[in-house]
Amino acid sequence: MQRVTVIVGAGLMAAANHVEVLLGKARDLNTFLAAGWSDGTHAYAVSSGQWSEAQIAGVSNPAIIAELMQAGPIPALVDPALAGQAQSAFELHAAGLDEDGSPLPVPQAAPDRIIAISGSDPLALLAQAGLQRL
Repeated sequence: MQRVTVIVGAGLMAAANHVEVLLGKARDLNTFLAAGWSDGTHAYAVSSGQWSEAQIAGVSNPAIIAELMQAGPIPALVDPALAGQAQSAFELHAAGLDEDGSPLPVPQAAPDRIIAISGSDPLALLAQAGLQRL
């Protein structure tokens, strides 16, 4: 299990909820309901929690989402089109140090991406991604 912080542009919140249910991270579509963070221009929703290796692999590999959809049963709440839209917007990054000891870059939040960052300090990661609480 690893702590993963997920940053979702306001326009992708509904789609991100469908992937969370499909991956078993949530039982309902309520993970991303309101944007509480901003980069000064756009609004974002954030979730941080423990993810299994399989869940991390699921967001980083489009084939896994496709396999879950084909293998079924798909949870009744999940809209396959929205889950696919969210999965194609997901980017997985790791926080921490590079082999030479330098910090790994944290991507800047963007309204058309869902950024998942594995790392232990969610508030520091959000600041590095250029976000402030609304």
